[in-house]
Order: sequence, then structure tokens, then C-alpha cells
Amino acid sequence: MSFLSDSEWLCLNDLVLSINSIDNDREFRSTILKKLRFLIPYESAAFFLSDLSKDLVSTPQEWKTRVFLDPLGIDVPAGMLERYTEEYWQQDMIVAHRNLTRSTVLRESDQLSPGDIESSYMKDYLGGRHVVNVSFFNDEGFLGSLNLNRKKEEGDFTDREVQILELVEPHLTNRLSKWRVRADRSSSEVVFAHDYDVSAREIDVCRCVLSGMDNAAIAEELCISTGTVKKHLENIFRKTRVNSRVGLMALLQQYTALKQ
Repeated sequence: MSFLSDSEWLCLNDLVLSINSIDNDREFRSTILKKLRFLIPYESAAFFLSDLSKDLVSTPQEWKTRVFLDPLGIDVPAGMLERYTEEYWQQDMIVAHRNLTRSTVLRESDQLSPGDIESSYMKDYLGGRHVVNVSFFNDEGFLGSLNLNRKKEEGDFTDREVQILELVEPHLTNRLSKWRVRADRSSSEVVFAHDYDVSAREIDVCRCVLSGMDNAAIAEELCISTGTVKKHLENIFRKTRVNSRVGLMALLQQYTALKQ
């Protein structure tokens, strides 16, 4: 007997269709997370990509120090994605306890020791939430990561829900691999990042500036504070040697393929 009902198989087929048909990156990730919710209820979710301004990594140690590009969240409190990428990423128990080199679905509770449960990452950042993670790799290295989070009182993710993610994972890995091939070092975004030594998060801010957003709109789009936006802009101005948004936009427009 199948472990999914007929309606669940229809949802899964629709999800796979979306994986293979949506071309816009943020729409793709947002749609995948929203459709997964019909199959696996969760409180919040996040979908990260590897930093395209750096070469792919292949070793577990390099992966631990990975900087993520453009994190996208569903129902994630403001500032939490920023805190994860800047402060808590290297404390993630899944990273600390698994030498991942291939796409893998991991339920965090399966990896935790009693000491891990009392860590600042688990208590202060996650607040005791249950987490299931899908980490995506191809032969060249790390592609990205998807996390689903659930409140403690809602119960841990079940074996059945892990199986659903294991069915979805190969389709997502294949799609992310194709995108990675397209995002080679000749792309204008990567060239810009290399030329001016800007970080992945600063690239996010540059995209927003190029689309005409003010600081408040950038803060909302990236789930960060306006103070953090101002700090990023100051760093970008310093690195690019421009002193205004107009000057920055003129510079960015020279890199015509910079994604918006």
C-alpha cells in the first residue's frame, strides 16, 4: 500500500511540475515552500542558495563556513534569517554532526545529543523548535539548503514526512544543479562581486537599489533592520568608491546582467 493518499500524490505531482517549470528564482523557492506545506505542515520555512560569488565548495569543512546567498523565508520573524547567516550558521547541529557531501534529508532530532539540546542555537535561536533539513549537493559541491520548522508542541516531523522530502529532493537537486551551471563565473553579478569584493548580502542590497527601493523597502524585502541596510550601503559605497545611490546605480547598470 502506498504511504500517500491519492490527493497527496496529486499534490506531490503538482509540486514536481512547479520544480521543473518555474524560471524565476524567488518565485520558484517561494512556490516550493508553499506547496510543501500542503503535504508537510510547518510553522516557518527557509530556502537558501549557495553564494554564487564564490566557487562551489566540496568538503564538509568548507561547507561549514559557507555564506548563503539571498535567503528566502515563509513566516520567518524579521531578522531571523539574517541572524542565522551571520551568527548561528556554524552552530547548526546538522552541520556540526554530519559530514555531508551529497543531497540529504535530515531530521534534526535524530542528530542531537543532550548537550546539543541545551545549546544557545537550540534554546535561544530555535526556541526548542523541531527542524527538518534538506541539503542539496551535486558532483561539484554544495548548492543550497531547505529548512522546515515546527513548534515543540506541534510534534516532531514524522518518518512519513521525511520520506516525502526524500521523494522531492532529487527533483530539487537536479533543478538547482542546472541553475548552478548557468551561474558561471562569466555572469555579470559574479564579475561585480569579484571586482569589488562585495559579499552575498551586499549583492542582495545592490539588487534592491537597482530596482529603485528605498532603505525601508530593502529592509522589508530582506527581513533586516533599516540600520543594517544603512551599514551594508556604507560598506558598498566604500568598496566601490561611490558616494551616492545615484553613483551606485550608474555603476551597477554597467553590469547589465545583474539580476533584479
